[in-house]
Amino acid sequence: MYALTTLLTRRVSDVRPEVIALLHVFIGALLLWPVLDTADLPVLAEQWGYLAVLGLVHTCMMYIFLYSAYQKLPVALIAILAFLYPAIAIMVDYLVYDQLLSVSQWLGVAAILLSAAAMNANWSPLKWRQA
Repeated sequence: MYALTTLLTRRVSDVRPEVIALLHVFIGALLLWPVLDTADLPVLAEQWGYLAVLGLVHTCMMYIFLYSAYQKLPVALIAILAFLYPAIAIMVDYLVYDQLLSVSQWLGVAAILLSAAAMNANWSPLKWRQA
């Protein structure tokens, strides 16, 4: 669904990124509403504040920036950014929140970074085989 949304975003150049982000978040909330676990909702005002900041700053602003960029970037660069996003999220968990990473996570981050470098440098296994 994420890839489909990204490709559709490139096609609707006359719709503002804020509207696309709002629709994306609204549709996601509706789809996830049936599986909401109300037993584990935050109870303190501070917790709700953190949740609001996470939703407004991260989700809202990030999607507005992404969707405004997607309408202008080539598909190959969008693919690189889509793969870098989870790697950066994992690295932020490690650096900011002292979250320990497993070997498979480190290997995944390395694979993502290597793939992004290969795509950016126009590396190709076919070129290596011919050499």
